Amino acid sequence: MGSALYLLLLSLCVGMIHGDDFAVSQPDRLEGVEGGSIEIPCTFTYPDTHTPRGYDIAWRRDAFHGEFILNLSQGYTHPQYQGRIEILRDPAKERTGTIGIKQLRRRDTNRYFCRVAITGNRSVVWQSLPGTYLTVRARRPETTTDHPPSSVSAASQHSVEGGDPLPQGLILIIKVGFVLTILATIWLVGMCLMKRKEVTDSSDGNLCGETK
Repeated sequence: MGSALYLLLLSLCVGMIHGDDFAVSQPDRLEGVEGGSIEIPCTFTYPDTHTPRGYDIAWRRDAFHGEFILNLSQGYTHPQYQGRIEILRDPAKERTGTIGIKQLRRRDTNRYFCRVAITGNRSVVWQSLPGTYLTVRARRPETTTDHPPSSVSAASQHSVEGGDPLPQGLILIIKVGFVLTILATIWLVGMCLMKRKEVTDSSDGNLCGETK
């Protein structure tokens, strides 16, 4: 009697998972990035002779009989996934129980199992056997590249190549000082020429007086 009951239960379990064209398909592995979003696909099939009246999609984690993180019919969401997990498509129209998880966390790394239950001329519950193993990688730090401003003078470009760039105000002071130096040099040369002319005129006048 015990053996017969065991075989009956075993056959029912196998029928729920694989038999009579009832099947659930999930990818073996997926990978996401911390802070990002990901879809975990789940599609299911059942015989054309079956006419479902209702659908229930549930998801577990950790193991085949692990804790539930989402149950559509009961409106249940695990506290760690509140506001982050949802069924993405209509199970009745598309025969899918695909979920989306957003704001991924490193601790979301786990194995996830999709369970499908339908009612109709037969009430059947079946679930993916291997599930999907999700790996959540750490986010890479963002790198920025600084570019020099496009409107820089030749002097500042030269200073960037040779060392630290000169401030624009300092460059202006240098230019003004250079111009003032040139003007002062011209003025001094002019004064010297005027003095020399005065001396020359005075000497010529003395010479003329001695001749007379």
